[in-house]
Amino acid sequence: MSDDEPWRLPDGTPIACRPLRESDADALNANLAGLPPQDRRWRFHGAVKGLSRDTVRRLACADPARQCTWLATTADAAAVVAEVTWALDQTGRAAETALVVMPRWRRQGVALHLLQWMARRCRHRGLDTLYGHVMEGNQPMAALLERLGPAVARRHAGAGVLRVEWRVPA
Repeated sequence: MSDDEPWRLPDGTPIACRPLRESDADALNANLAGLPPQDRRWRFHGAVKGLSRDTVRRLACADPARQCTWLATTADAAAVVAEVTWALDQTGRAAETALVVMPRWRRQGVALHLLQWMARRCRHRGLDTLYGHVMEGNQPMAALLERLGPAVARRHAGAGVLRVEWRVPA
């Protein structure tokens, strides 16, 4: 199976990934608005109720060589399952990544699958390191990062934020 083909959740639901489009603004915002406030804070590092059309437009029209936002949806596109983003840093060898899985789809391996999928895409682009900024108390993300493999660096990146880096597997 290639990275662009749908995969199946344990319950058999097929999931597909595709780049975010401007036309996704309403569906993405409806899903983000349905997240518990703490989840939005962990994902966006602040009190966010949704993304402005300009923000969605910037994410959707980003330079794909430097940044890309993807949506994971049910294969029939009836539901948004997750959003995952990566952005190249100044070194050109590492990328920051962030994601959110909608509550209905959690605990089915979606986040781990998406981060491994993103790591393969980044490796294909010649990147060797991914990193994420994890807010204090975000135990689900901390546990997820541990499942990706040993972190190569952990350091404080500001009040209550930890930057966690890991090597992209070859």
